[in-house]
Amino acid sequence: MWSGPRTVSTALMRAWENRPDTVVVDEPLYAFYLAETGLDHPGRDEVIASQPASWREVLRQLVAGPLPPGVTICHQKYMTCHAGSAQVRSTRNLSLQVSPRTTPVRHRFQAAGRTS
Repeated sequence: MWSGPRTVSTALMRAWENRPDTVVVDEPLYAFYLAETGLDHPGRDEVIASQPASWREVLRQLVAGPLPPGVTICHQKYMTCHAGSAQVRSTRNLSLQVSPRTTPVRHRFQAAGRTS
C-alpha cells in the first residue's frame, strides 16, 4: 500500500496485522529515503543502521523468501515520499489510499521530486 501523509494507513496496517494469515511491513523504504535525501529526521542514524539503505536490497528481501507458515498475505505500508519512480515501476500491485485531489499540494510536489 502506498499512502500519502496524514491518512488512515497506519490504522489500516494495524487491522491487517491482527489477521493470523498476514504479516505487515511498515515503511521499508524509510532508511533509503533518509540516506538519499540526507534529511535530519529523529532517529535517522538508528533507522539507517537497522535497515538496508538500498531500495533494490529492500525489494529483494521483501520478495526473496517464503512467507511464514500459515501466512498468505504480506501487507507493506509505504509513504509515497519515500519512494522514487524506479520503485513504483517495479511494483505490480499498487493501492493508493487517498485521492490525489485530496492530498495536500506540497506532498504531491515532494512525490514528484519538486520542492515548490
